[in-house]
Amino acid sequence: MSFFRKLVIAVVLVVVTVGGNAMSTDKKAVKEYNKSVEYVKAGKLDKAEKHLLKALKRDGTFYEAHLELGKIYYSQNKLDDAATQMQAAYNAGGKKAIEALDYLYAVETKKNNLDGRVKYALMKVKDLGKDATIHDIGRVDALAVAYAQNRKMSEAEALYEKLMTLRPDYAYSYLNLGKIYLMTGQPAKAYPVFQRAIDNGVDNAEIDFRLGGELHDRQQFKKALPLLAKASKDPKYRQEVLPLLINCNLKLKHFPEALEECRSFLKEFPASKLAGSVQKTAEKLQKKIEEAKKAKK
Repeated sequence: MSFFRKLVIAVVLVVVTVGGNAMSTDKKAVKEYNKSVEYVKAGKLDKAEKHLLKALKRDGTFYEAHLELGKIYYSQNKLDDAATQMQAAYNAGGKKAIEALDYLYAVETKKNNLDGRVKYALMKVKDLGKDATIHDIGRVDALAVAYAQNRKMSEAEALYEKLMTLRPDYAYSYLNLGKIYLMTGQPAKAYPVFQRAIDNGVDNAEIDFRLGGELHDRQQFKKALPLLAKASKDPKYRQEVLPLLINCNLKLKHFPEALEECRSFLKEFPASKLAGSVQKTAEKLQKKIEEAKKAKK
């Protein structure tokens, strides 16, 4: 969907790796785990599996063993077994076993289960909070877009609301939800979402442009002006924004500012279809400013 920012979310994994420093207090369980490590390195996954099962028989809360066994099953495409082990790893280890959520997400991806993918992607963002990466947050965003693409608007809205609550600083929650509303003919819902982004201190030129343009069209020039001024700093929106800025300043009787923006527009976009009218506006402003100066003398 080209209407949205492209979100490239890699599906995790495939390579089986194991870590050291296992945390079980059962020494024999750790010994079995360490043997499995050597077998994994040698590519002998069947033998590694046997030692991990022995470790878990001694200590069912040994989350590293659950995690590594789940990786083996995932690599063998035993998805249900992998999910069982990854869930056990997460239940036992919590945030220490956070990568289990990536594997659970990957299992649901292979099963083509959108609701399952949402469940685990959202769990990870909740767990990590402010430490969630842009990849983690963007994955939830992409899933909300997928809901919208599948005409599941209530699910998309609910997911965006959760993401905005968890990470109110993430601009694309507001931007993409607002775009969905615009695309589905619901502008009355879109612009309040953009306003929420501004209220939460989100810095995004497209949001500034879209909300500023709407406020301009509603003739709320004083509110539109700062948003359009910010948006004008982004080259992508500058040609469209400058005429709106000129008009805002004209309506607010900020004549020197309007004249400066006219000059900027003519210098930067001389081939624009609006160049002629902007030139006339600049000439009128120049005359008005000169007359005002003479009147003060």
